[in-house]
Amino acid sequence: MLEILIFTLTILNSIFAVENPGFSAKSKDAIVSLHNDFRSKCARGVLLDKNGQKIGPAKNMRKLYWSNVLEKSAQNFAQLHPNGPNLEYFGNLTVNIDYFETTQRISNCQEIALKAGLNWRDRIGSATWKGPVITREYLEEMDESLRMLWAETTEIGCGLSSKIRPGKPSEIYVVCIYHPGGLDVGAEIFKSGKTCSGCPANTKCEENTGLCI
Repeated sequence: MLEILIFTLTILNSIFAVENPGFSAKSKDAIVSLHNDFRSKCARGVLLDKNGQKIGPAKNMRKLYWSNVLEKSAQNFAQLHPNGPNLEYFGNLTVNIDYFETTQRISNCQEIALKAGLNWRDRIGSATWKGPVITREYLEEMDESLRMLWAETTEIGCGLSSKIRPGKPSEIYVVCIYHPGGLDVGAEIFKSGKTCSGCPANTKCEENTGLCI
């Protein structure tokens, strides 16, 4: 399925010529760190909803790593200028999308990508937490946050593009793809329990983060 996605997006992307600044190694590390810090707070039970209710702890939260394959897919997707609803699924992948307008030239990709990540992350802080089982209400209130917190996800790749519009603000698109992903109503975002007590086979606990590595 991932190979089909890459092929499809590559073909479609060839139709659209846009500015593509790309991410530096430092930017990739910053994006991954933003996600893992968020996941760590959940795993350790120190993440809070708008009412001060604890979200977590989680006993099976995996650590995320950057995927160059997903980055390529995300970049191709970003260059299609998606600004509709986020995709819940593409096979076993999930996707977060953010869109900005600016009158400035893109010069700091890291800053833009982190702005998108913070927007996705902060949605959970304005919602009411009722446990780790996904509901339709959750998907309406904080779907981007849940994609970032899906416990079984181990890989992330992101892309960014701009659409230059003479006389108008430029459009900026940020896309992050997660693998594996899942957002079925009734499914558990993570397993509740003592931090790291349910790490999958062949993984171990990273003590300082509470993530399974």
